[in-house]
Amino acid sequence: MDIDGLGPAVAVQLLDEELVDVPADLYALEAQQLVGLERMGEKSAENLIAAIDASRERGLASRWGSCT
Repeated sequence: MDIDGLGPAVAVQLLDEELVDVPADLYALEAQQLVGLERMGEKSAENLIAAIDASRERGLASRWGSCT
């Protein structure tokens, strides 16, 4: 999964705050849940949610190229 703005530091925070347990939980997040995270303001939270939503549209086809 390649989501802009979702690096290791953010992923650890999401796990520590129990906002996600499995990768599928990312798609249920809302910007307001993210605003309280370290270095995550309102605009950053909105951008991350937009990037997560955009990752839904990429599907499996975009991943096959990296397998060859």
